[in-house]
Amino acid sequence: MKKLITLSVLLCALAGSVFAQWYIGGYGTSWWIPYRLTVLNTDGALRSPDSLDGKVQHTTAVQVPWGEGDISAGIYAGGSTAWGGLNLGISIAGGAGNLPEAFSSAKASAVVWAKPLKGVSHMESLAISLGTPNNDKLQGKIGGSNLVSYVLNDSYRIQGFRLDYADSQNNIFSRLNPYNWGKANRPDENLYWPRISAGALVTFEPVENLFIGAFISPEQWNLSEGSQSWGHLSGPGNLAYPVVDPANGYSLDGKDGATIDQDFYDARKVYQKMQFAVGYEIPKIGLARVQYVGMRNVIEAAFQLTALGDLMFDLGFKFPFEGTDKDDPFTYKKKRDYQVSLAMNYKSDTFNLMARVDTAFGGSDASNTTYPGEVMVRGLNMIAYLVPSYKLGDATVGLDFGLEYEQHDLRNDFKDQDGNEMDQVKMGAALWFSRNLGPVQFKIAVVTRFPLPYGGSYDNGLPLYWTGGKQAFELMFPLMISAGF
Repeated sequence: MKKLITLSVLLCALAGSVFAQWYIGGYGTSWWIPYRLTVLNTDGALRSPDSLDGKVQHTTAVQVPWGEGDISAGIYAGGSTAWGGLNLGISIAGGAGNLPEAFSSAKASAVVWAKPLKGVSHMESLAISLGTPNNDKLQGKIGGSNLVSYVLNDSYRIQGFRLDYADSQNNIFSRLNPYNWGKANRPDENLYWPRISAGALVTFEPVENLFIGAFISPEQWNLSEGSQSWGHLSGPGNLAYPVVDPANGYSLDGKDGATIDQDFYDARKVYQKMQFAVGYEIPKIGLARVQYVGMRNVIEAAFQLTALGDLMFDLGFKFPFEGTDKDDPFTYKKKRDYQVSLAMNYKSDTFNLMARVDTAFGGSDASNTTYPGEVMVRGLNMIAYLVPSYKLGDATVGLDFGLEYEQHDLRNDFKDQDGNEMDQVKMGAALWFSRNLGPVQFKIAVVTRFPLPYGGSYDNGLPLYWTGGKQAFELMFPLMISAGF
């Protein structure tokens, strides 16, 4: 509530400010599933008798499919001139995190920015942003579907945050500061990103079509500590918020503990984890970009082909390096996956087709204690997704089809009920109808998930072990309302 009051006061101040331009807006999205049918497999019910009660379940929900909240919403405001400005925002997620006895899930963000070299030839474009900034100018240009969480349920839990299926444009090329509130459970996972409470973003366009950007974040905090992850309301000792621990080493006075302070941090460790990106747009051909992501010890390269008119391709690669810092047990002698992603999008006046394939493979861990003296090498993880759609005036009808495959390896140790090695597969499809109602989008779908070979419950330890079985057959009817102004 204090955050909302503070923002309201600032909005009033902006309205009478000297900014040449100012704005205020809001957004909200929620899903209602009036009915969901789940037909469990016998082996699935036997593996988890406490949570899977019977072979058939009939359920309903109001939710956002990517988290605990019932609604994802926020308000934002800002003001600017040609040479500087201020951006403010509060993100709100309903559900358990907003119950009175729980830690509030509302999150505030603020950015101040300036172009201090006004009047200096060829240098005027240099901009410095402070607070919680990000920049998506070079980010992957083809994303995914807002139904993916239903078509490929709990996809990230199969493979431990190896590929991003919700914000899949980051699989091609990561945004500068890709996740505002952090991502993944452990620092050795592909999608790991800490919570950034204070960062600096520097961008520069010295000549036409050339973009240079750097993101430095002294104030970084892990979303979890060790193998712990997001807690839950129920049960003794559980938390409704993540364990907070410095991601970049303790401050110089060593007083961080689990609180956020304003101390200074070791410059070497901070700059080792910086993000530095360069992109160049070739007129009528495409956009080439490359970046170093120190937080993940990875180099990314991508090329967007725009020379084919209505048909556009975006291809991305990620090349990891093995960690060499003995003081960091999460990365020492570990290497994230190599990644290759290819996406295409075709648009005409009435027909649209989006298709993508994202892969991750070859990550390694030479310091593991599960198999001493043996290097654990990751097998192939692949997500394929296809979305054809057809416009009918202000409405659109379409089809989602998704498949995820993960190969058995020493890290996941997938096995059937007889102890034989097995690969894992998930598949789902959706038929949907959407309509734009001014600033509001309405969408309704029929979604089914197919009973293919898939394991049981998720374990955040090592190895990630299943006893085999099949994914339940499911039929559900998600309905979405999304509004923005």
